[in-house]
Amino acid sequence: MSAQWIMSARIRREFARAVRVLRGVMLCAVSPTCLPLCAQAVDPLPQEVVVEAQRLVAAADPTVRGEAALVLGGSKDPRNYAAVLAVAKDQDLEARVRGLVALGLLSVPGAESLLDDTLQQSQTRVKPDGIGAAFALGLLPPDAGASVTRLLLRFQASSYKRQHDLLATLLAALADTPHPAAERALQQLLDDAANRDEGLRAQIITVLAAIDGALPAERVRKILDTGANEERLAAVQALLRRPADPAFLPLLLRLQAQDPAPEVRAAALAWLTHARHLPALDLAARAIKSIQPVEAAQGVRSALKLGGGGMREAVAERILATPSPTVQTAMLRAFDVAGTEPFGEACLKLAAERRKPIELRVAAARVAARVFEERSAVVLRDLFLEATDVATLLDLVSTLLAVHQQPPGLGRLLPAEVLADPQRLAARLQALLAANHPDAGRFLLQRLQGDSTPAEKAALLHAFRLARQQPLWSSERIARLPELLARLFR
Repeated sequence: MSAQWIMSARIRREFARAVRVLRGVMLCAVSPTCLPLCAQAVDPLPQEVVVEAQRLVAAADPTVRGEAALVLGGSKDPRNYAAVLAVAKDQDLEARVRGLVALGLLSVPGAESLLDDTLQQSQTRVKPDGIGAAFALGLLPPDAGASVTRLLLRFQASSYKRQHDLLATLLAALADTPHPAAERALQQLLDDAANRDEGLRAQIITVLAAIDGALPAERVRKILDTGANEERLAAVQALLRRPADPAFLPLLLRLQAQDPAPEVRAAALAWLTHARHLPALDLAARAIKSIQPVEAAQGVRSALKLGGGGMREAVAERILATPSPTVQTAMLRAFDVAGTEPFGEACLKLAAERRKPIELRVAAARVAARVFEERSAVVLRDLFLEATDVATLLDLVSTLLAVHQQPPGLGRLLPAEVLADPQRLAARLQALLAANHPDAGRFLLQRLQGDSTPAEKAALLHAFRLARQQPLWSSERIARLPELLARLFR
């Protein structure tokens, strides 16, 4: 083979580095904190954990039973139906609500009847069981549409205020999968003058947007003209999932310039960017100066997408000059390309400032990691030991694994004080599992099989299912759920 086809060792190292940096950029750009409803690739459910859950589903502790049932629900294996059904009928509320949700996850024929019966008991006054059943019903495949439609129609004959939690829960679950059979009932709910809750109406718009043809252009235009803040935001987000229609350009330009809600202005700028409207680059330059984090962040994304490499330095300078830590954090998170060495140096320095908020330091460290792999690794490990929020931990470990040729050992990421605290341990293991650290799954299984407390077993099962099962909910979607259910997905 001629010499010209043989890469030198230096070229091979540079090529490997480029691949790792690209992987890091992709991980930073696609993390669960910004994945609302898109399908995210996940590992298959390890059979060893399923076997352990089959044992723990009969544990004495009700939370352990419930968490084990949720793991079995995520297995999608109909052979686990009897075990999950038993937990759905459990005497303890903590176990029973989890069991009901697990039935929805399992999606086995026969679950619909129990869920219908449970919902009947929440007709006059919403009960925890009814909330769990509504959630599960919304997770079932579209062929369960008859039950969904009956429940939706029932809301028109009742008080929206009294039934709010039940309807919000069902709508949150429905938003993932199109349910064409429910279209008419959803349209009636949206047209019902008695339904004045803008949050519920926004959720209905989101569910309708997933059904082909259910949200025609004239309906969207009316919502954008007269809808409340959350409704307008849901309508713009619906447009973002479609090919850009030039007929909406004047309206979206007006919203971007004049809408009172920063979230709507940001979404309108995202649409203009999606439409490749060239003047949007000037609008992005103005948005970057906003004091609203969501708007400034979209300004960064739009400027980088429309302006290319020529905008990177100007955007980086603006980020460093931004005085608000909250806005600066949002802008750094949106800066999903490799920066210059001076910008990387500034971000490394920012990441090391202990007086700064940890969210800002993490965002800066992730930007620096695309420029200085080895130098950023130590900072990333230190921040991983400090952070407590699962989303932040995942941001850190995904970046850390992207810049390391060999994944750091768990001994360096899980010190003794973390091992002694079930909640801290579970949060870190969830992040490590979600980032596919090669040792995390085996470590979790050993802890499950060992002499751990019920609280630790429940926390470990919780961490496992949220990390390895397909993420169902963004933070915005979780915020729509009653606390009873929201804590199951945090």
